[in-house]
Amino acid sequence: GLGSLSGQAGTVGGICEVRVSGKRWWFPGTDVNTAAFSLVIVAPRPWLLLNYTVNHLSAALGDAATPLNVIDPKDGTLPPSRFSAACASWEGPAFVFDTLTGTATVEGHEVFTLDIKTGAVRVAPSATLSKVLDKLNTTMVRRRITLECMVFGHYDDWEPGQFSPSIEAPLVVELLDTTCFVQAAGFFLPGVANAEAGTEPACRALCRATPTCAHFSFDMNSTNSSCTIMGALCTNATSNALCAQNSNVQEKVLKCSESKQCLRIHYDFNWDYSGRYCPKGYDDHLGEFYERVSV
Repeated sequence: GLGSLSGQAGTVGGICEVRVSGKRWWFPGTDVNTAAFSLVIVAPRPWLLLNYTVNHLSAALGDAATPLNVIDPKDGTLPPSRFSAACASWEGPAFVFDTLTGTATVEGHEVFTLDIKTGAVRVAPSATLSKVLDKLNTTMVRRRITLECMVFGHYDDWEPGQFSPSIEAPLVVELLDTTCFVQAAGFFLPGVANAEAGTEPACRALCRATPTCAHFSFDMNSTNSSCTIMGALCTNATSNALCAQNSNVQEKVLKCSESKQCLRIHYDFNWDYSGRYCPKGYDDHLGEFYERVSV
């Protein structure tokens, strides 16, 4: 060999020189003919592991989490030539990953993108995913879809006939609603019944989409299931004869998201920490962080 390729990223090998010599047997006594040529022999060394800085990401509908990057081992090994992902959820909605664009969708609604060249993940669920959340069979106050994912690193340009290696990393992606529905009771003015919303998810979706809806009620015990967008909440039930009590009501809570709500904290033992804190940003390791805006 004439040299080494140890300085080439992700490969080991060398430059070899091959010499071939001989003489034509039919001309005895002639000079020996020599031919020489060089060739490069390399053996790529793939990454042994695929790792991210964290393995759990979450984002609310319409928001975006900080992009998550792959950890480069920086040991001279060869990174994957492309990345892909596969996910499933206990909640059941269909997940699809586009291997050409790196776009991941749940029932057609975009939830995250994976850079197929670098492996970077950006979770940014579309606000339209609320249509899927409303259909979930759950009693959670804040609805969510949890995706159990596996990100794969592929090596496509491998030696023909040889097994192409791949590496993988687990990743949990949590998609959170921004509108919560809380069980409530009270006295209300007469509401408006809607015959078309014949299921509880359809009734919730109707209330979500109706700006004037603060409460809804769905009656499953009647002969024909009924959805009612409740009237105004009576602050004094005895002052208005139209007010009627209802103990089976769902109250709509808007901006039900860490990135949209401020917190009031009272700390008896150290008043320096007490005050009103509002969302300031997002950190890959710590998650949402807040800034105190008033005491």
